Amino acid sequence: MYLDIKKLILPIALLAISGCTQPQQLGVNAFPSKLNRKSLNSSSMLSIINNFRATNKICRGATRPLIWDKNLENVAIEHSMDMAVHQKLTHIGSNTNFDATAMKFKLNHGSSAVERVAYSGYHTYPKMPMAENITSNSSKDEKESLLRALKAFASDAPHCKILIDPRYSDIGAAYAVGKDGKKYWTFDFAAPPKTQ
Repeated sequence: MYLDIKKLILPIALLAISGCTQPQQLGVNAFPSKLNRKSLNSSSMLSIINNFRATNKICRGATRPLIWDKNLENVAIEHSMDMAVHQKLTHIGSNTNFDATAMKFKLNHGSSAVERVAYSGYHTYPKMPMAENITSNSSKDEKESLLRALKAFASDAPHCKILIDPRYSDIGAAYAVGKDGKKYWTFDFAAPPKTQ
């Protein structure tokens, strides 16, 4: 999913000024429903990610394809937006209006990846395994940007381990473009708790 920061700042500011309450789930649902999407939708992103995991020669070991999860996608949208607005690559949310989890749940600190996923409605916390990979790049083309992100993860041992970890069954990913022209990517990986 693609977000154009310039088109979202005013509507989000108006929501904050008008005192609208957040919906039950994450504040990402308060973002305008008509987002400026480009050619990469969730289905095409999932296909590229799963193909990369299965065929890349740098970071091997993925045994099964991932499944797209809308809650994880919403988490990735929120965090990519937050990073793009602040032009800062970090796993910790900004604790501003763009850190919807911190605002909605009054965390009094920037949200962590675990908190964003836990509060998103994604299955049951704390028994779930989860991880987050983030990166940014200046590729103009969406597909090229996604592939650059995946190659960056594959060439770094801790990120590679997350990318191919068999514990994760679900993924959500998104990017947002900052004023600096960079695409800020978030990939959230998780798996529902095992039923006993």
